[in-house]
Amino acid sequence: MSSLWQRLRRYRPSFSLRLFFVYFLLAGSLCWIMLQKALDELDLNVRQVAEETLVDTANLLAAQLSTDLSKGTIDFTALDGANREYQQRQLHAQIYQELKQQPDLNFYVTDASGRVLFNTSGLDIGADYSRWRDVALTLRGEYGARTSKTEPLAAEGLSSIIHVAAPIRTGDQIVGVVSVYKRIARFGGFLAHSAAKLTHYAIILGLLSLVFGWLMSYWLTRSTHKLVSYARQLATHTRVAAPVLHDRELQQVAAAMTDMQQQLADKDYVERYVHTLTHELKAPLTGLRGATEILLEPDVPPAQQRKFLSNISQLTERMTALVQRLLALASLENRRTLGETQTLALKQLFSTLLDERMPQIQARQLQIDSQSVVAIEVSAEPFLLQQAIANLLDNAIDFSPEGGCIRLQAGKDQQGYWLQISDEGPGIPAFALDKIYERFFSLSRPGGRSKSTGLGLSFVREIMELHRGTVELINAAEGGVRATLRWPA
Repeated sequence: MSSLWQRLRRYRPSFSLRLFFVYFLLAGSLCWIMLQKALDELDLNVRQVAEETLVDTANLLAAQLSTDLSKGTIDFTALDGANREYQQRQLHAQIYQELKQQPDLNFYVTDASGRVLFNTSGLDIGADYSRWRDVALTLRGEYGARTSKTEPLAAEGLSSIIHVAAPIRTGDQIVGVVSVYKRIARFGGFLAHSAAKLTHYAIILGLLSLVFGWLMSYWLTRSTHKLVSYARQLATHTRVAAPVLHDRELQQVAAAMTDMQQQLADKDYVERYVHTLTHELKAPLTGLRGATEILLEPDVPPAQQRKFLSNISQLTERMTALVQRLLALASLENRRTLGETQTLALKQLFSTLLDERMPQIQARQLQIDSQSVVAIEVSAEPFLLQQAIANLLDNAIDFSPEGGCIRLQAGKDQQGYWLQISDEGPGIPAFALDKIYERFFSLSRPGGRSKSTGLGLSFVREIMELHRGTVELINAAEGGVRATLRWPA
């Protein structure tokens, strides 16, 4: 139990859950308050309607009794007989959802002193009612009405009784009072039905409010989650476009994050490239300086002059290739999205690249196995995909032994497009498996040939990231290296 309590104390609900909970409390409280106000107003309105009906009834009876009194006296015996007949009637009146079966209207008559002369209930004949509000006010010429539970007629205490009185007049003189009364419980059926309907509507409104609150919470937190995800991707230097947010303030935050990340990336980018470029140019420049100093010496044999001039030419070409590769890679890394993509025939693209490298292939007597290349069309940016395949193909040619075989495969599966280039070379040393994508990292070519710039695989990886794909180089079980490109269709 204590461990559960500790977990509950450490629990921190998410922003969306807290927002939904606050909205639930506000919406629920508002629905409950509105329901109570509506029920109170409904009860008051029913009482007002009932009282208004009793006013008409009391005045009608008072007019009738005044007419009888003007003829001599009120015949209470005849009045009692009419009342008995009325009370025994079976009504069977279907009033909307309520069925009224028995009469429930009563009245009593008092004289000018408030003494009860007649009561349809047969109670309190001769009693003094002058202290009751309905009788007292009416005898004073005012509107008299009351609601009471202390009346003997309400001895059970289960229901209030509403009384409305009207004066019995002889000329301008008030000579008595007739007070009509009715149990408020008789209106309970109407009230209960209306209250049930209001409660039903309130529950529906509450549920709709909860659904709306959940949708609003989801909408707000979805934008927040997008923003958080975008920030995390920026932190890992993942190339990703800013999310589309419907909230203007959050959209401004995303734009500010993009600008900040770009400024920081540009600063880091310049520092890193200046450092790496300086490091990579240091060795060729040292070689150039040494060769130049030797050539400036007198009596240098022609053979050595040609040798050092050849070295200078090779170093110059290496530095030129390095600078061009760096510029191409820098341009690629600064791109956020692809340019215009086109539909390319992969088999034809392989054929074009192989034709361009046919002199190197023939010079080393290499065999090309492209029978597994399926005739499919892929969607990509043409120049970039061609550069990526060309880099992998150049690596396969450089590392393949004399007379070796390079196998080309390509196809499409559920994950998208894929292609593989396999060679029969020495493979990748274990220490280099985690470094092959680093800038300027290069392995020695077989046969003592010079290293590359070490930027090719970095270039390929940037191209595949722009295509939302991957590049993978592994040592094949049968020997050699298998390079695989994958990107979504």
